[in-house]
Amino acid sequence: MILKRMAHSIRQGGPVTVQTERFHEAFQNKVNELTYPALTGQRKQSVVDAERLLSPFVLAWFQEKGYQEEALLVQACLDWHRGSDVRGLSQEERHQCNKQILNYLLDELMPWHATQRDFSTLEVNK
Repeated sequence: MILKRMAHSIRQGGPVTVQTERFHEAFQNKVNELTYPALTGQRKQSVVDAERLLSPFVLAWFQEKGYQEEALLVQACLDWHRGSDVRGLSQEERHQCNKQILNYLLDELMPWHATQRDFSTLEVNK
């Protein structure tokens, strides 16, 4: 499942703009539902652990602390998960959720995508 891969990527260091230590800080806060196995990836096949790492509680805590990059990452993952797994969404709502994660990824890999959407300029080795 892609959500587990997203969580694994974050545990391994995530995007360069995200400070993964802030997930540890969120765990130490104890206000959210983040658990130690979810933080460390002890149960590699656990969707529940991935959902806890990328939960609305963690998002709200990042927003409260002013950790914008981490909040953007969690919000993009939550929206993608919503668009992929939630029943009852319209095709347009699913499209918007998928477009949001695409734009988040392109912001990281191809910052000029808003003005020049030429994918041949993408640095594939990044």
